[in-house]
Amino acid sequence: MKKSILFLIFLLFLASNYFPEILTIFHAGSLTKPLNEVAVLFKKSHPDLEVRFESSGSLIVARKITELGKIPDIALFADYRIFTLFLFPDFASFQVRFASNSMVLAFTENSRYSEELNDSNWFEIIFRPDVKFGYSNPDIDPCGYRALMVCKLAEKHYGVPNIFQKLKTSKNALILKKSVDLVSYLQLGELDYAFLYRSEAVSSGLKFIEFPAEINLAFEEFKTSYKNAVVEITGKDGEKTKVTGEPIYYSFTVPVGAQNRKTAVEFLKFLLSKEGKAVFKKYGFIVFEEPIVDFPENLPEELKGVF
Repeated sequence: MKKSILFLIFLLFLASNYFPEILTIFHAGSLTKPLNEVAVLFKKSHPDLEVRFESSGSLIVARKITELGKIPDIALFADYRIFTLFLFPDFASFQVRFASNSMVLAFTENSRYSEELNDSNWFEIIFRPDVKFGYSNPDIDPCGYRALMVCKLAEKHYGVPNIFQKLKTSKNALILKKSVDLVSYLQLGELDYAFLYRSEAVSSGLKFIEFPAEINLAFEEFKTSYKNAVVEITGKDGEKTKVTGEPIYYSFTVPVGAQNRKTAVEFLKFLLSKEGKAVFKKYGFIVFEEPIVDFPENLPEELKGVF
């Protein structure tokens, strides 16, 4: 009897001192659904792992690290340029570009004038007096400044002036922190239209029109013309900085000082595996068969064999 009690006390002691392995991931909001699914699959081989996600606009992801001193095990961005703008070299030494996306105009079956909407008149529809549309905050979320870029490029593509200015000054525009927040507003009927990534529209079951390739920021062949769209955002240390249009590249890094670097690398290897890529493709992302590595000399040895 005494031995049984002692054994029970020993088991309780072990339970009270059990600390699960934790993997902390800061990421762009548009990556929420695929990352959660990848984590579920990854945990099949890591049952004791607890994955903690923090979703925010990509610029906020960077500022959490550089200004608040919060160091995740993995950071993922919707714009690879944030890495060099904020993190390199003091906070992170490498990054991997692994996927792309495109800009679309999303809506629902209840959106005003959606039966008239097409890829040639969308800018007329959203500026009608009784139409409400939204985009994310350009100072926080790359999808926001990409919405501005689409409108700048649209002026030349359609030969219609002031599309950008109308977007910036419209009283019917709702600007939220990050693009995924706009989805709920669309579904609730609070918005008629929203500038989103294609992956967000696909994963949320929204209707959408594809912008022409010349303005949707998805194609490498239009890289030169995308550069004609230059917008100003709040950059490092609160200073205004100009961002030039480029094809969309999602990227990840393991920051300097990551507490669980080993498991972070294992998670990223799984993300880049056939199984991991399939998840991102399902959610509407364009996944690179051969990821692009920036500063490859600093790439962890465990990741070098993946490419």
